[in-house]
Amino acid sequence: MSPVPGGGVAAQVGRASDGASTIPDSIRRDLADGRYWKASRALHVHLAPLASAAVEDRMVLAEAEAGWRNWEGAVAALVGDGSDTEGAPPRFWYLLGTSRARTGDHAGAVRALTRFVAVVPADAPEGVAARSRIARGLAETEAAGESVEAVEALRGLSSRLGDWTALAVAGRLARSGGGAAVRQLLASVAEPAVSRRGWRLETDAWAQAGDTARALEALMDVLARGRESGASRTETLALEWRYRLAGGDSAGAVAAMEGLLRRTTRGAAALEAAMAHWRVASNSGPEVLRTVAGALGNGGEFGTAVRAWRLVERRGGALTERDRAALARAYNGSGDRDGAVRVYRELAASGDPAVAAAALRAWAAIRTRQGRHGDARTLQDRLVERFPSSAEALDVIFFRGDDHHDAGRVDQAIDHYRQVVSMSASANRAGLARMRWGQLHLRRGELGAALGVFQGYLEEFPGGRRWEEASYWGAQAAAALGDTAEARRLRTRIQRVSPLSYYAFLSARTEGAAFAPDLPAGPPLPDPEWLSRDLETLALFEEAGLEEAADAHVAAMKDAAAGSDELLLRLAVALNEAGRTLDAIRLGLELRRGGRPWDLTLVRVVYPFPFRELVTSRARELGLDPFLLAGLIRQESTFVPDIVSPAGAIGLTQVMPATGRQVAGAIGPRGFRTEMLETPELNVHLGTHFLSELFRRYDGVIPLVLSAYNAGPTRANRWRRLPEAEDPHRFTERIPFAETRGYVKSVTRNWALYRWLYGGGE
Repeated sequence: MSPVPGGGVAAQVGRASDGASTIPDSIRRDLADGRYWKASRALHVHLAPLASAAVEDRMVLAEAEAGWRNWEGAVAALVGDGSDTEGAPPRFWYLLGTSRARTGDHAGAVRALTRFVAVVPADAPEGVAARSRIARGLAETEAAGESVEAVEALRGLSSRLGDWTALAVAGRLARSGGGAAVRQLLASVAEPAVSRRGWRLETDAWAQAGDTARALEALMDVLARGRESGASRTETLALEWRYRLAGGDSAGAVAAMEGLLRRTTRGAAALEAAMAHWRVASNSGPEVLRTVAGALGNGGEFGTAVRAWRLVERRGGALTERDRAALARAYNGSGDRDGAVRVYRELAASGDPAVAAAALRAWAAIRTRQGRHGDARTLQDRLVERFPSSAEALDVIFFRGDDHHDAGRVDQAIDHYRQVVSMSASANRAGLARMRWGQLHLRRGELGAALGVFQGYLEEFPGGRRWEEASYWGAQAAAALGDTAEARRLRTRIQRVSPLSYYAFLSARTEGAAFAPDLPAGPPLPDPEWLSRDLETLALFEEAGLEEAADAHVAAMKDAAAGSDELLLRLAVALNEAGRTLDAIRLGLELRRGGRPWDLTLVRVVYPFPFRELVTSRARELGLDPFLLAGLIRQESTFVPDIVSPAGAIGLTQVMPATGRQVAGAIGPRGFRTEMLETPELNVHLGTHFLSELFRRYDGVIPLVLSAYNAGPTRANRWRRLPEAEDPHRFTERIPFAETRGYVKSVTRNWALYRWLYGGGE
């Protein structure tokens, strides 16, 4: 995707070079590779003094600045020195308008874009997109009437873009309380799917204006339309109780709160309703209070939840075991450990094994936090004795084995891992215990015993969750024993059944062969006429900056292709080419889950390589393997530049803002802003610097490097002291965190896949 709407930097450089441009080839290469920050610094030197630079060259500089989201720099490149702009080409005004909008100068953006549309054909894609941006810019300046007129004018050029622009403008006007204008805009939307997305905008607008009576009236209109409105009853109830309460209708507000809590006791809306109900309602019965208490506890309001549960009992409600478990959690969360223990002690006597086992585990955890380790162990022993096949009991024995393992008490560790398997062989925890058990035999050179453990797993669970792991390590043991036929049989099965797996890669490497899965090219794919038209519409939505419209259009394209695997795969290929990487990958994985076998086309869909030039040039600059970096980015972000993790990591290499600020302070850019991490170049610039530091710190040992990247250097430093760290692959199996263990395997597998797919024989 281009850094700013309206075409890529490379194309602009090409146009400039037709004239008197003197931009060196080195800068052109950086621009073509997507290294806009680097190019912008070089351009500032090359074009100095900027006032004497040709307007075409200043436009190239503006695109470079915009490429790394330096919008102020883009504006300054175009008009910062007060140069005469009367003879500027049309695209100059488009760049200026889009850049000014990103700086918050919406009035200036509207003026520049208006000059652009005045000199381009009305139906040109950039012109149509610019009209959408003008309408939204007018809404940002609170020129409601003009923005509505602009939407109507746009509708004559593109009804679909007009509908989505109307929705976007209505959303902006709703935030400023423009109820009448919002109503007018929504009434003009022709496409039902677009109209349904705006169901709450009018009610929001009236609420923002302080007219809760009109807001409630608009909400009732939504309810009257039923399913046609697109609103769920839970969503409307979350608004209704607020409007009724603000209007003085306490009884109606309480009824709406209770209606919402009967539907769900989880999430922010449920918690807010429960807190309001606790403040407002006074004579609720036990069944209503039960939902209130549940929502309070689920939302982390533990102290109030305890009071609510006690009120349930005082008003005649009998607490079920599930309710009492929630009460105990609330006691614990509020800091009243003794209260929690009293309830858990009662629940531990339950006739329901699931309830009693969970209570014993929670009770033991409290004693551990209190430092009463003897009491905790007694409770754990009771848990294991009473419920030996429960998940809680398996965890007790497994982690005791893990403690022995960490301390180097190998015999005791093996005994505990073996006990876990005997308690419930089919449990996931038992599978991991069996793999640990086999690894300990390998560690001591007990090859026959190790092979027996891995073969035992495969005999019981030939298609189990860990069959690949058991097969690979069984093959290692067999080969060491001289049984090359068995080793080959086990590795061949991995490569045949799971050719793209981590263990298929290890098997090929162990045998001294290149990792090159034997997959067919795949059948020819259809190319229906509607696909090219829909891709043009998608490009128009993206040009206009209407992300919601683009997402909805992709979903509609998937619906249109449904029923034909070949057509869905063709769509996935097209989405990758259009820069919709995550959509393409998801579609490819859906095809896999539906039973489609791997072929080269499907593999390239699921493992694409966008930003290839950027990734390759930066990796080689730092002495990193570009295919390893590509594999890491595929795992971290699926190549989505602005993706944000639940922990707050951002962008292609998932850099935390604090890390980005620290690294930028050392290597640039100056004036770091968090939004820079959404820029591919700067994210890769900062993330690869951190990665290269880890390579130096861990002597290039890939599993340690990746462990540190995923779980942090502090943990990796602790883990590198494990005995298994002498062997990178055995260390990978020993990584304590399941998430990090899976991460290291996935990135290593991705590394092999990207080298195979894109290495050209390297």
